[in-house]
Amino acid sequence: MNRPTIRRGHRSRGPTGLVTRVLMAGAGLLTILTVWSAPADAAWSGATHIPYAVSTGEGLGFASYNGDLYSAWLSHSSPYDIYYSTSSNGTKWAKPKRLSKAVSNFAAGVSLAVYGGDLYAAWIGNSSPYHIWYSSFNGTSWAKDTEVPIALTTEYNELGLASFNGALWLSWVGQSSPYAIYYSALTSTGWSTPTNLPESSALGYYSTGPALASYEGYLVASWASSEGIEYSLYGLTGWTLPSLTPFSTGLSTGPSLAVYDGALYWAWTRGGESGVSYADLDVTTWSGVSAIPASVGVNAYSPAIAAYGSSLYAEWLNSAMKVYYASGP
Repeated sequence: MNRPTIRRGHRSRGPTGLVTRVLMAGAGLLTILTVWSAPADAAWSGATHIPYAVSTGEGLGFASYNGDLYSAWLSHSSPYDIYYSTSSNGTKWAKPKRLSKAVSNFAAGVSLAVYGGDLYAAWIGNSSPYHIWYSSFNGTSWAKDTEVPIALTTEYNELGLASFNGALWLSWVGQSSPYAIYYSALTSTGWSTPTNLPESSALGYYSTGPALASYEGYLVASWASSEGIEYSLYGLTGWTLPSLTPFSTGLSTGPSLAVYDGALYWAWTRGGESGVSYADLDVTTWSGVSAIPASVGVNAYSPAIAAYGSSLYAEWLNSAMKVYYASGP
C-alpha cells in the first residue's frame, strides 16, 4: 500500500518508546506524528445503561447539540426504527423518541453530526440496494427523510458524518469488493457527486467504519482494513494516501472518532472481554492504547464517542444489546 512519505525525526517527551515521524503530503508538510508506547493515564466513570436503549444494529450515533448530549440507536426488532434520547447533564436521560420516520435494516446503525445549526442523522436503508438516507433536526422537529443521491453501500456498515469547511461530509463503504471508501459533501447547493477516497479498502462488513472528524484544519477519515485501523487526511491538496495508525491490531468493531480537549480520539473494540480501547493524537503525539474500565468483561462492541461539557463520553453495546455509556478520561 502506498502511503505518505515518512522520514525519521528527533525523539521527544516521555519514557522510552518514542519515535517521531514526519508525514509529507505533496510538497508541503502535513503533520508530525509521534508514536508513544506508554499508556495514557485516565479516570473513567462507571458504566450506566441509557434507559430503554436496546438495539440490534451495529452502529450508535453520539453527538452534542444545543447543550444536550444525543444518543441514537436502531430498535431491537422489526421494523427497525431509529430512536434517540437526550441528556442535559450527561447523567439523566429523557424518554426515547423516534427519529423522524427512519427505518433501517437489522445490521446497520445511525450516525449523528451538527451542521449549520441543525443536528443531522444518516442511516442505511432497509432493503437492497442499500441507499443512504438522512434527516435534520432544528431542535423542535425532524425534516423529511431524504435519500442521498447515488450513495449505495452494504447492509452491515456504519457511516461517517462530520461538518468540515462549510459542508456536511458523509462517508461509506462501497457495495462490493474491494470495499473502497466513498464520500460526498452537502452544501447549500446539494450533495456533491460520490467520490472514491484514493486507494482505500475497508473490511466491508459489520461495524468497521468509516468514521469522520474535523481536526486541526483537516478532515480525518478512519476505517478498518485487513491491515488494521487506517486513516487519511483531507486538506488543501486533497486526500493523503491511507496510512496505518500505530495501534492497528485486533480490531473487531469501530473505529469512532471525536475531538476532545485539543486531541483527536479513536475508539474501537478488539472482541471478547477486552472492552472499548481508545487512543488519541494530540497534534504531534500519539498516546498509548488504554481501555475504558467499565467496558471490560461485558463483550462490548460498536463503540461511539463524543465530547460533551468537560468530558469525553463513550457508549457501546453489551452482549444483551443494551446501550451503556461512561465519561472520562
